Amino acid sequence: MKIIPTVILFLLIITNIVDARERLTFSLMSSPLAKIGQKIIYEAYQRIGIQVDSHIMPAERALVMSNKGYVDGEILRIKEIASLFTQET
Repeated sequence: MKIIPTVILFLLIITNIVDARERLTFSLMSSPLAKIGQKIIYEAYQRIGIQVDSHIMPAERALVMSNKGYVDGEILRIKEIASLFTQET
């Protein structure tokens, strides 16, 4: 299952960005796979003392919210998303 190594890599990257923050906010789309990712994210961050909030929203809105920095990240962004959308500056 490829999602576990991807989630672990994501956690390692985002942990360096978090600094001393104690709460992160993620967006996620409504799908069974995203719900699994949400549980993994909650558990992993709980173990290091960081609270996680998440907001379910349509996939495109989750992408925009993450790209614009309104949330700290997305739970379960598909690999091909970079070729479909570009980040607005």
